[in-house]
Amino acid sequence: MRSVLLLLGALVALAAASSAYAENLHQRNGRGWSCAQMSYGPSYEACLKCENQNQDYDQQSATGGVCVPQVRQPQQTYQSQPVRQSPPPPPHVDTPSSLMYGAVAATLYETGSNSYVRVGVATNVSKVAAQQRALNECGKDGVPQCRIISTWTSGCGHATTGKHPVTGTLRWTSGTTASEVLARCQSGGYVCNRPVGFCLN
Repeated sequence: MRSVLLLLGALVALAAASSAYAENLHQRNGRGWSCAQMSYGPSYEACLKCENQNQDYDQQSATGGVCVPQVRQPQQTYQSQPVRQSPPPPPHVDTPSSLMYGAVAATLYETGSNSYVRVGVATNVSKVAAQQRALNECGKDGVPQCRIISTWTSGCGHATTGKHPVTGTLRWTSGTTASEVLARCQSGGYVCNRPVGFCLN
């Protein structure tokens, strides 16, 4: 009887461990969330493949998951009686002096037997110009394969890089605050650099 109970306990623990990862990350984090907010690794690569196929990413374990069809909530319709309304005010149009863009670019690359990671953060009155400045900052000194991972027009943006002291694995993380970015980068024992970034009004 004791061996049966031990076996049942092991099965329950295994099921609980599996369910801890079995979740649709796009549904959990909302439609504004994307794989670009994940740390670089196997799960990040698998998530990108799902997004490229217009599918959600369902994480099954700490290192991987599967693509699942996107699930969208049906829109609710309401019937109302027509009412008289005054004309709406003219829409506000942001001018270049009142609207700023921020952008973050990042890359992981190899030179010979060495691996490197680099991020670039920039701001400008033009979205295209901000992204180009971030790419230039990331790619200075001939660093290859930089790409934009985040663009925003309000709030803050920060990014950092890190390296695992035992495995030598590299990573970059990005987010809203410097403390959030640093904590995510240091998870798992990584040694990370001081985050770079700025805030927009």
